[in-house]
Amino acid sequence: MPNMSISLAGERQSFPTNGGEDRYGEVEYIYAGRSDVSRSTSPREILPMLYGLAGVSPPASAPASDYPGYPLVADRRVALLWFFLGLPLCIALGWWWSRRHPKPIAPRS
Repeated sequence: MPNMSISLAGERQSFPTNGGEDRYGEVEYIYAGRSDVSRSTSPREILPMLYGLAGVSPPASAPASDYPGYPLVADRRVALLWFFLGLPLCIALGWWWSRRHPKPIAPRS
């Protein structure tokens, strides 16, 4: 869309009025003399509407799942080794390091 402008449709109202239309949250898209209104912000609904307003067919979608990487399948073995072996070992070593006696410094002659 080479020439696009955004304008605020109306003033801010603190409470919806009973007599007027309930247009809260609506976004009006106007392009090339055509217009459409939606309350959605989902790309699944907005992009086809924008392509329709522009009179262009949408590009072919790539075959992919809706949420790539969902659900995340993680390997539990690494986490188990960390929480039951690595972390307790780090805590024990830190405790031992803090409790050891300081070595006396020999005076210089």
